[in-house]
Amino acid sequence: MAMEIQKLMDERKEEGLEQGRVEGLGQGAAAIALSLLQQKFGVVPQDARAQIEGASSSEIAELATAIRDAESLDDLLENGGLN
Repeated sequence: MAMEIQKLMDERKEEGLEQGRVEGLGQGAAAIALSLLQQKFGVVPQDARAQIEGASSSEIAELATAIRDAESLDDLLENGGLN
């Protein structure tokens, strides 16, 4: 019984660590996208920051590929699928 409980605890711990890694990667991707946007367009407004920080990994990936060709931050956010 004690071995079963320990096994369950270990599994839950591993699941929690994996979830933390995934969330950390998402936060890192958002930070990189925000940095690129700031370099290209200057100050990124708080509402745009919130959109990017709340975006999924796939949305951030789309946004990242569109940054190079974007002419304005508004255009990028609208055409990048975040609006």
